[in-house]
Amino acid sequence: MTIDWFPLADSLRVAGASTAAALGVGLWLGWALGLRRWRAGWLVETLLSWPVAMPPLILGTYLFVTFGPWPRILSLRMAATAGAVCILPAIAGAARAAFLGVPREIPRAARSLGATEWRVFWVAALPLAYRPILAASVLAFARVFNEFAATVLLAGFLHRVPQAMAGPYLVTLTAIALGAGGLARWIGPRQEPV
Repeated sequence: MTIDWFPLADSLRVAGASTAAALGVGLWLGWALGLRRWRAGWLVETLLSWPVAMPPLILGTYLFVTFGPWPRILSLRMAATAGAVCILPAIAGAARAAFLGVPREIPRAARSLGATEWRVFWVAALPLAYRPILAASVLAFARVFNEFAATVLLAGFLHRVPQAMAGPYLVTLTAIALGAGGLARWIGPRQEPV
C-alpha cells in the first residue's frame, strides 16, 4: 500500500507562503511599532490581536468574502492568506520585542553617520534582533503547516483512504511540531542563568 503525501506537500507550500508573507509584513510592523510611539499604535496593536482568537479558515473566509471573489472550495491561496493573517501577530510581536531589545544608541549612531532608515533597519537593527524573529518564524511555520495538514486530513482525505494510513501523517505532523519547537528553542535568544 503506497502512501500519497499530497497533504503534506500542500501543507509545505501553504506554510512557506504564509510564513514569507507574514514575515515581510510582521518585520515592518514590528519595526514601526517598536521604533516610536504614534497615535494609531494602539489601534494597530488591537487589530493585530484579533486573528489570535479566530480559527484560520474562518478568518480566511472572512478575508476573501470582504476583499475578493468568493471561492467555492478551499484553495491553497485562501489557506495561505488565512495562515499569514493568523501568524502575523506572533511574528510582529516577536519583531517588536526584538527591535525594542536593540540598544537605542546603535540606530542613533547609524543615523548620525548618515544612514537612511532603510539602511539602519537592515544593517544596524536586524542583525542584532534576528534570533527571536527567526524563532517566532519557525514556530509560525509549524503552526500553519500542522493546521493546514490536519484540516486536509480531517476534511477530505480520510474518507477515501483507510484510517490505518493516517498513522504516517500523524507521526510526521508530530515530528514537525516537536522539531520546530526544538529548533526555535535552539535559535531563540540565549539567556544565561543568574
